[in-house]
Amino acid sequence: MTNQSRLLRSSRAILGAVLALAFSSGCAHAQACNLGEQTVVPLTLAGAVGYPLIPVTVDGQSAHVLLETDSRVTLLNRAPLEKLGIAIRKVETTYTVDMMAVQLSQFSAAGIDTKGYFSVIDSDSDILGSLGMNYFNRRDMELWLANKEMRLSRPSGCRKAFLASWDPQAHVVDVEIDQSLRDWRPWFKVRINGTDVNAIIATSSPYSYLDLHTAARLGIKPDSPGVAQSGEVISWRDKTMKVWRAPVTEMSIGKYKVPNPRLYLFDMTLSGEMMVLGLDFLRNHRVLMSMSQRRLYITHLGGPTFSEPE
Repeated sequence: MTNQSRLLRSSRAILGAVLALAFSSGCAHAQACNLGEQTVVPLTLAGAVGYPLIPVTVDGQSAHVLLETDSRVTLLNRAPLEKLGIAIRKVETTYTVDMMAVQLSQFSAAGIDTKGYFSVIDSDSDILGSLGMNYFNRRDMELWLANKEMRLSRPSGCRKAFLASWDPQAHVVDVEIDQSLRDWRPWFKVRINGTDVNAIIATSSPYSYLDLHTAARLGIKPDSPGVAQSGEVISWRDKTMKVWRAPVTEMSIGKYKVPNPRLYLFDMTLSGEMMVLGLDFLRNHRVLMSMSQRRLYITHLGGPTFSEPE
């Protein structure tokens, strides 16, 4: 064998080893995605609107809390706590408003066990309270209201994986989280009539709302063609706001072109929000809010894009 033949064979051997190593590394990287254990949480859809409630255990006693993805914090209500015989303490008074808290030795909901102090508001609601996104931080949350369930997981090494296991054609859009981690709500862009608007998923909102002033900048006003007044809502600080129902010419979320879009309008200035996708949207969509990837996966399950409660 000539020196040239030996050199050629050696080069091929080295190349083969390099390719084998690269393939092996690629496979190892692909196999590194670990979805972790998934917690399936049954949802009770309460009232005519169908607000999603989650079972909770508080100091050994059973109750229900509202799932509130549009809230930054978890809050408990005074009246049901008192009915459970749990002591509440006043921590301070600010602007003549008493700030209250409760210390719990056990608080278990959605497979998450915790304890400590919780903020309390003076409400006579029968529901124990509401779970905000701070309770679910660092967990991926899948909402499947049509099947009355929520699924939680903590994937690791899955940064580039496609996580919508139920639909390989699910639409994907990037989300943003407050970098200070004081607000765990995932914000994403919705394009309306050619302009991007910041939006969040809102499980405590019966309808999908667009801020009145934001809508005006998009050319949608109460006196625009097709817009009709649709009652009133009680907004922040018990302020009554007029509501309008408005058709939308074009609406998309990432590459998902929302069919037959229509939204409700009211002044959301006090909340600082531009748009929320509420229960009317979630009834016929399956949504995964992936905190690990900073992505939102959406599948339209059929039927009206925005539907009324049954």
